[in-house]
Formats: sequence, structure tokens, C-alpha cells
Amino acid sequence: MSVLAAFVLPHPPIALSAVGKGEEAKIQSTIEGFRQVAREIAVLQPETIVISSPHSPLYGDAFFVSDNLREQGDFGRFRAKEVKIDVQTDIEFVQALKRSNRGFLVGSSEIPDLDHGVMVPLHFIQQAYPNFKLVRIGLSMRPFDTHVDIGKTIRDVAQTLDRRIVFIASGDLSHRLAHDGPYGYAKEGPRFDKIIQSVLENGDFEKLRSISAGMCEQAGECGYRSLVILSGVVEGMGFSAKLHSYEGTFG
Repeated sequence: MSVLAAFVLPHPPIALSAVGKGEEAKIQSTIEGFRQVAREIAVLQPETIVISSPHSPLYGDAFFVSDNLREQGDFGRFRAKEVKIDVQTDIEFVQALKRSNRGFLVGSSEIPDLDHGVMVPLHFIQQAYPNFKLVRIGLSMRPFDTHVDIGKTIRDVAQTLDRRIVFIASGDLSHRLAHDGPYGYAKEGPRFDKIIQSVLENGDFEKLRSISAGMCEQAGECGYRSLVILSGVVEGMGFSAKLHSYEGTFG
């Protein structure tokens, strides 16, 4: 099996002690979820991790894929420049995605550094398992089914190359869960999160189709499209679903 596992991971920089400076204690369930996933990945020993991030370049009609030979970044934006990520790109996988002619826009971003949607998950993963190459993918404004097809293409490329991969859908859920939160409250926020929790607990990805673009916008989410890609990656595969943790501590 080329796709060893797929995970949905959030990307709160505050989860890093160098950023949180004690505030990370409020999201210990999330941090333990990161560590558990990292341990599982270490057991699986993938050759490549493919990660989609809502904070990588976003295009209206294409999916960005980085072809940098190495991917690097730090948390300087979050006052923790000393925390760095450095990982080699799986260029063969990137070029195979390009040849698929499925809407991938392969190139270097105008902002070459890794975004926190990639770096936060990798920070925890590399602590347990540093021996992988990376493929990072941006999202698109294209329709639901196109994102599903992109996931299928990722799976097909892994099979063609006989590459052992783990797919990670990076994304946060609603940012509008509390009146005193940084983005305020919207009734769609808890509704959105409840649907996604059900999807992740039961592996029922068809429920994603019940979420409208309007609900996504009002909920203030940044994980929906990544999750739709993941649904394509695992479609037709036998899998079991497990929800490691869910927290909305900071609204």
C-alpha cells in the first residue's frame, strides 16, 4: 500500500513552547494529539509526507506545488526565529504531479519560506521521525469535486512511483467560536465544527458535501479544502477513523 495513512492536523503556532511561552498549557490535548500522530508516523516510516496547507499560495484555478529542492522556514513571524524547519523535497513526486496534467501549478512561491500551516505539523513530526522528504501543496478556489480528484491523483502518483507516503491535511476549524475570541462569534462556527468532528470520528466524508460555501465563510475556517483533498486520497481504501483530540480553547 503506497498511502500508509492520512491525518488532519491543525496549525496553531502557540502549540510550540517557544511561541506559547506557557499559553500552550491550555491546549495540552492538541499537543498530545500532535505527539501521538508523530509517533504513529515514526512507526510507519514513510518515504514522503505530502501536506496541503491553506497558507501556501492559493490560486483560483490551480493547485500550487513547490519545486524548491529544499523547504525551509522559521517561526520568526511568531517571535521564535530560533525554531526552524529544513527538509528535502521529493522532486520526483512533484514532477509526477506536474505530468498528471490535473491542474497542478509547479514552481517556486514569491514567498519561498514555509508557512506555518506546514511548519507546525512538521515541528512535531520531525521530533519523532526526521527521515522523510516533503511535497507541499496549496489549495484552490476550484470546486469540491476537483479537490477530491486532486487527492486521487496524489494517491495514484504514490502507487505509480511505489512511494510510501503519509498525507497530512493541515487546517484549523472555525475561528468564530467565542464572543471574546479574536474573530468573534458566529452561529455557523460551532455547527461547522460539529459536522467536521462527526466526519473525523466516523470517516463519513460524504458529509462534507452538506457544508456550503456560505457556512465555510461564516464559520471562518481554513481546513475544509484540505480535508476534501484527504477524502480523495483515501477514497476506495479500507481505513478506520479516529479523532485524537478537538479543542476550541482560544475561540
